[in-house]
Amino acid sequence: MKSPLKDARHKNLARGLLRTIITPGSRVNSYGIFSGHTELSLSHSDLKICCYTEKDVIYQFWECLCEDPYRLHSLLMDRSFKFKHAREFVTLQESLPLYSDSYIRSSLFFLLNRCSATGQVSCGEFDRKNYNVAALNKLKIFRKPVNFNVLKLKGSLLEHIKSAHDVDFILVPNLIFSYNLLKLGKSIGYDSYAYTPSDLKEALDHQGTPVALVFNKHPSVFSFFENFNFRLVGPAGRLTTDKDACEEIIVTNF
Repeated sequence: MKSPLKDARHKNLARGLLRTIITPGSRVNSYGIFSGHTELSLSHSDLKICCYTEKDVIYQFWECLCEDPYRLHSLLMDRSFKFKHAREFVTLQESLPLYSDSYIRSSLFFLLNRCSATGQVSCGEFDRKNYNVAALNKLKIFRKPVNFNVLKLKGSLLEHIKSAHDVDFILVPNLIFSYNLLKLGKSIGYDSYAYTPSDLKEALDHQGTPVALVFNKHPSVFSFFENFNFRLVGPAGRLTTDKDACEEIIVTNF
């Protein structure tokens, strides 16, 4: 089952290689779900995937999608969900967390995702080309995989990553390397995650459980995580040794 969401920031190419390094039948904690492409793919590989988020709007979308995708589709077909102007789009981006009805908010989450150039919901330029009948039909055909669950944490994802010991494997996909993720005064969107490289390195250092971090290609990943192991993901999702040609980097503590 494929995700109905889009995310132009990540290619999710590491899915195939992750299947080769995670023992079949493993219980996997995945942190920071958004589009769910990687997590849904792994859930069809005899892996039990628990996806954790601390973001209300993301958790609520997945809860509604798994519970009643037809209702989301029906709401989006209503005339009240149609708009044509970028200024309306920006207003919805800013006000989405204020909607109290879970299905209305989740329907708007999908609409904003599909009309955002990047796929981000809280930001991104208005672009309607990915919001069409085909995209809406992906909602109708979605069926929750048995081995796929989304859970909401009240506390920090990083603290949960560091303390998770009753699981076989820990995964943090869709990472973008930056030294300034939590720079003082920088605003973090209601649909975005922020991890400092130092926090992630600490998780790798102190977790006895196998951990895999999946980064978009960035030259600093190799130097910052030099004491750990790398698997380079090529354009076709295959293992490569070419640092210049890789698209994603899997960093592991095993």
